[in-house]
Amino acid sequence: MVIPVFYGVDPSHVRKQTGDFGKVFDETCLKSTEEVKIQWKEALTNVANLLGYHSVTWGNEATMIEANRQ
Repeated sequence: MVIPVFYGVDPSHVRKQTGDFGKVFDETCLKSTEEVKIQWKEALTNVANLLGYHSVTWGNEATMIEANRQ
């Protein structure tokens, strides 16, 4: 089971590789091939599209974790 948790980053920035996340992503990919960069972009888009939890919408991180434990 995969439950993405977006901590300190907006899920749409992960999905589209924009904002501060996009800047760091581009810096991280400087030494990668275009093929690898495309694979990572697709993976990040897919994970951001999964139903997950955006920590900003919870008042307390521990509560978020406890509420979503299996």
